[in-house]
Amino acid sequence: MSKPTTRPLVVLASRETGELKDLETALYSAGYRVLTARTEHETLAKVHSHAPDAIVLDRDLSDHNYSLCRALRADPGVSPAAPIMLTQDEAPTRTAWPSSSTPSSRWTISPSNR
Repeated sequence: MSKPTTRPLVVLASRETGELKDLETALYSAGYRVLTARTEHETLAKVHSHAPDAIVLDRDLSDHNYSLCRALRADPGVSPAAPIMLTQDEAPTRTAWPSSSTPSSRWTISPSNR
């Protein structure tokens, strides 16, 4: 008999309630367990207490998102692939920024047509 597998855990952080709920629903429907956070402090607390498989941050979570990214990237208990940052641009273009210019691994800007 095989052991049941645990669904991957994602900490999802955004101060936008609608965006947070939409992303939480999408991730849960895709088979992830999701913990939500609305502040930088709450995000760090959940990351440290739950050791998630992924961390998804809204770029506009706080005025100090770069410091939050640096803190997460410097933490040996956090995956080197974390955090994943979400952002939205009004322009209908896509741009990838190299990791040397930002503290996140990769930024992809793509507009939402909702």
